[in-house]
Amino acid sequence: MNKSPFSMNLCTVRGIPVRVHVTFFLLLIWVALQAEGSDQLAPFREALFVLALFACVLLHELGHALTAKQFGVKTRDIMLYPFGGVASILGNPSPKAELFITAAGPLVNVAIAGLLYVLSSVITLHPFFSQLLVANVVLAVFNLIPAYPMDGGRILRATLLLLKVKGATMIAAKLSQALSVLIGLAGLYFGNALLVIIAILVFTNAMQELVRSQARVVAKDHTVRDVMADLAHIETFSHGLTVSQALRTALRSFQTVFPVVHAGQVLGVVDRSQLIQMGASEGTEDYISSIMARDFRIVSPQEPVENLMRMIEENDVRSFLVMEEGRLVGLVLKDQLIEYLLVNELRKQRLEEGRQAREDEDPLA
Repeated sequence: MNKSPFSMNLCTVRGIPVRVHVTFFLLLIWVALQAEGSDQLAPFREALFVLALFACVLLHELGHALTAKQFGVKTRDIMLYPFGGVASILGNPSPKAELFITAAGPLVNVAIAGLLYVLSSVITLHPFFSQLLVANVVLAVFNLIPAYPMDGGRILRATLLLLKVKGATMIAAKLSQALSVLIGLAGLYFGNALLVIIAILVFTNAMQELVRSQARVVAKDHTVRDVMADLAHIETFSHGLTVSQALRTALRSFQTVFPVVHAGQVLGVVDRSQLIQMGASEGTEDYISSIMARDFRIVSPQEPVENLMRMIEENDVRSFLVMEEGRLVGLVLKDQLIEYLLVNELRKQRLEEGRQAREDEDPLA
């Protein structure tokens, strides 16, 4: 499981790890410092409201994760950031499952707001809870904007897929990018930096979703042998290297994972980020065999790339060792795999456009 070095474990709910990014605490400090009030308790009240709001955000993300579990879809973790929460749903759920999983989040906020509204009609609520009611309504409405990474964008795509609309992901992604431009312009016009940041997030997330979708389509025509970096073009480590020795190689390489070998046998893999973290500590003279991961994914050169894409989506696998007859013959890295597929598809399209242009110029060719 990949874990950000800048996150802390908060709790585990039904087997789903909940983490909080360290920058979240900077938000609490900033809110407390910005608090204005006639008494000394104002900063604490503001910080408490932020904590209550993020408890609602957590419930929102748990709505996604626990609904996904009902459909047999895994959630890697839930991460709380200063700008909100993210439930990392693994795999590629069916359109029906995606619709239910995505809609569950905003429905949780609607349920919280409804409960607070009912209570307010029975008893007089403290302004704190009235503000929380409004905040949950805003969260529900904001998340239903039909743009990635908001829930509305995924609901739109799932609905289009259920209606058998061709190019559903393309339509949802393009609409998201168009909305991001409008949000960005509104942010610039009103001088609101938060809206500009949201616009950038929407645009980049829509692009990433489109890239993943295109990569899945292109993957159907390839095997691992087509996309792997062969043994002559990858760096491997001897199990007798120290962390400091390995780090020197890792810093010069574009690889994110390095196989550790001895007498032609693969013993494990070492992650580049782990080497960098170790390099900043006092353990640089430890042998890399003491920090290597001994569980790694093995595939054959004949494996369809479509299977690798499925493993990436369902289990968040980021690297594959390519083995043939018990020997290491290559390496496939997630990021480089997607880049290869997209570049290859662009080349194919350019060649097809060139051929079509020649035919248009000379129909007898």
